[in-house]
Amino acid sequence: MNNQQTPPTIDLIGIWQGQGETLQFTEERLAALINGQPIEGFKAIINGQTIMYRVMGNTLVFMYRIEGNVVRFFTETGMLQLPYQIQGNTLSYSLNGSIYNATRQGGSQIPKVTNSSPTNGIRPELVGKWSYLANVNTYASSSNSTAIFRFNSDGTYLYGSEWSSNASNYSMASEGADSGTWSATETTITLYSRQNGKQNFALQKVNHPKNHDPMIIFGGRTYVSFDNKPPW
Repeated sequence: MNNQQTPPTIDLIGIWQGQGETLQFTEERLAALINGQPIEGFKAIINGQTIMYRVMGNTLVFMYRIEGNVVRFFTETGMLQLPYQIQGNTLSYSLNGSIYNATRQGGSQIPKVTNSSPTNGIRPELVGKWSYLANVNTYASSSNSTAIFRFNSDGTYLYGSEWSSNASNYSMASEGADSGTWSATETTITLYSRQNGKQNFALQKVNHPKNHDPMIIFGGRTYVSFDNKPPW
């Protein structure tokens, strides 16, 4: 089964509504340790609940429900497999011999992000790689979170993140990825994300208190330069 799964296609990613349900499919990876075996899939949110799913050709496989630190099969009898197809903004899937439809929310069929931004919005001092790292340890568990932005001089950016949590009775992890275009002023940064659309953030520039490496703060996180940049 592991060898047959494929990443979700861009036309599947997004939010769908139909039959009184809201389904959100993402490219974020999930992993869990079940009966001592690592299981991987992608993250979906169905009516507010986190689900691990896979794409097997033209079939959606809903694998596990994730509720805090508890991982359960999607149904009482195991996983649920739904043959599906997408035409325009309609997702059709088969369940128990019946066809159901859901409609894409948010407008256009596939979010479009151009590969160019106004040249006056590219701040040369921000071009490069920036990293965020957080570690939380308690007597019962530990968690680690990392995120990296790479802002390119052509106005594009790449983003990647990893999260893991470990305790005596469970182990979980997830990954995320995004890309798009960016622009900035002295005090703001704007991301045009393929996944989340336009996002505006206040931007602060500070130096590391010990080694004076330049850092930027936006979106509630502090990112340190990976490159050999002088202090602000």
